[in-house]
Amino acid sequence: MRVSKKRSTVHKTRKEPAQASPCAEDPRRELVAARLEAQAARLSVEQAARARAELERGYQRLERLYQIGKLLAGYDGESVVAALFAELAQALPLRSMVLVLAPLVEGEPPRLLSSCARGLPESSQELAEERALEALAVSGAAPPLAPAARLRLPALDVAFVPSSRGESDNEGATFGLQIERGPALGFLHVEAAGPLGEPELLFLRAVADQLAFAQGRHAARVIDVQLRERAEALDRRQRDLLAIVSHDLRNPLAAVLLGVSTLLRRSDMPAKLRLEHLEVMHRAASRANRLVHDLLDAGRIDAGHLVLCPEPLSLPQLFDEAVLLLGPLSTEREVRCEATVGEAVPPVLADRERVLQVLSNLVGNAIKFSQPGGAVELSAEPAGHEVRCAVQDSGPGIDPADLPHLFERYWQGAHKEGADRAGAGLGLAIAKGIVEAHGGRIWVETSSGPGSRFVFTLPAAG
Repeated sequence: MRVSKKRSTVHKTRKEPAQASPCAEDPRRELVAARLEAQAARLSVEQAARARAELERGYQRLERLYQIGKLLAGYDGESVVAALFAELAQALPLRSMVLVLAPLVEGEPPRLLSSCARGLPESSQELAEERALEALAVSGAAPPLAPAARLRLPALDVAFVPSSRGESDNEGATFGLQIERGPALGFLHVEAAGPLGEPELLFLRAVADQLAFAQGRHAARVIDVQLRERAEALDRRQRDLLAIVSHDLRNPLAAVLLGVSTLLRRSDMPAKLRLEHLEVMHRAASRANRLVHDLLDAGRIDAGHLVLCPEPLSLPQLFDEAVLLLGPLSTEREVRCEATVGEAVPPVLADRERVLQVLSNLVGNAIKFSQPGGAVELSAEPAGHEVRCAVQDSGPGIDPADLPHLFERYWQGAHKEGADRAGAGLGLAIAKGIVEAHGGRIWVETSSGPGSRFVFTLPAAG
């Protein structure tokens, strides 16, 4: 038997030499990689530190916002503004702050309160105030600001550090004080020594919102007080009107009724005595009629329904007519009435009957409060586009404590010797309403000595 042997083949693989790593070929790359890893680690640490610092500032601002909220809980319009500015100066690097508040009462001017860092140039602070006023003007929330309505608060407890790159590096922001879609209650304007980032702007916006709610609460309180005062004033007027109708109107009517009943009972009364009774009745009826007209005029003035028919009028003629109308009273009181009007006094544009009503009231009062043998003088003089009329008496003068109440309705001062107290206390209030309806003013000038001078203005004709 033949045995075949199989020849085995052994394949030998050639072993390649190992390649060297790039770092092994260039040691500098390993050094660069190590440096990059260290820098990345260092950046991570710095970023974490910055994040922690920013988070800490955020917590501090939240705490400051909480303190500001507590401060504004006692807000009454202006008293806490200085403390608010101090809190903001501690929270942010602010150099100027301006708060403009719209008026809460119609007719009042807006208020401006401002403060700045120590050493800030006056021109910079004025510029900040003007920027706040511009925002108010654009909103139309208030009339122009009167100079007296500006209030500079004490300087902030921070020092002004001028920028090496000039004023252009300062950044300002203005925030409206508004609750939802209501009217603008004011504006808060701040200026910092550098750019204001988003966190700072958000913080200031939150402060402005808190201030808006505080101003809104204060406005609600003010309006509530005003409504209550108006309601009380209306109640007083109703009581005064009832007192007048029940007393001042009842007395002359009682005199008329008494005179009529006397004449009816005594048909054989002598003619002279009958005439005396008729004169008493006539005076009482005239007084009642005058009181009714005064009450109607007061109501028209309150409602704004006082009708005027202005025309060019000569003051000498008006004065002479007023003196003639009150001639019987001046003769009875032994008081001399004189009128003096210079040639340079122009005619006035006014309602004749209403001006006579004013003159009759003022001259009548002057006669009643003057002593026998005294004098009442009427005069007029030009004053720009107006004519200034005056009624001077020789009476005992007016108590300074009574001056604020002279033109109040139903008010009557203390009894003066020789003065007639008949009347409801409506004359001066009606005179004031008539003069103001003509666009004029009325006031009184008095001193510690005898005599008082009532002055009123009327528009010049032409």
